Amino acid sequence: MDWPQYHILDSLVVPPASVLGLTVSSYVSTRFEVLLGAEPLPRFTHSYPGLQNIFTVKHLLIRLDNANECYVEGYTSEGSECRPFFFNMRMGHRAFAYALATLYPCFPMPLESLALSNLLSPGEPPEGVDPAALVSFLRRNPLTRKLEFESFPASAIQVLKITLTRHLCPRLVNCMLPTAPWISVN
Repeated sequence: MDWPQYHILDSLVVPPASVLGLTVSSYVSTRFEVLLGAEPLPRFTHSYPGLQNIFTVKHLLIRLDNANECYVEGYTSEGSECRPFFFNMRMGHRAFAYALATLYPCFPMPLESLALSNLLSPGEPPEGVDPAALVSFLRRNPLTRKLEFESFPASAIQVLKITLTRHLCPRLVNCMLPTAPWISVN
């Protein structure tokens, strides 16, 4: 797919009372229906003025359903109203890293609350979770005050212990972790 030919975000206008839903799929398949490396998402070099109501995102939930599918949900708060939006990203691989890398350049937002959820079974390896992508995303969102991890791989959470949290989220006041003996972030 030639991305510039199909790129519509710069001409999209979302009315303030609307819900924005965007599905991004990128598969490269063979005759055996085996997923190969997907084409990367386009690089965003500017934000889009038609999407101003998304620039005030207060909360994001990023849920990894499997290594190839990532669901992003959030809301903006304007006055007493909450306006939701969601993305469903199905990639050939690394959907979590693509979601984190794409969200900020496309929608630069003063994010205050971030919840991360991994719905994989506890015994499954967390191949789709890239701790470096999480660190990079948190560095670009220094106003984050609340982090919540639900059923998330310990390797991704432990990065908060290794990388000084005050450099990633200097305004962090609340960090909710799953109760498991193998996780300890102080």
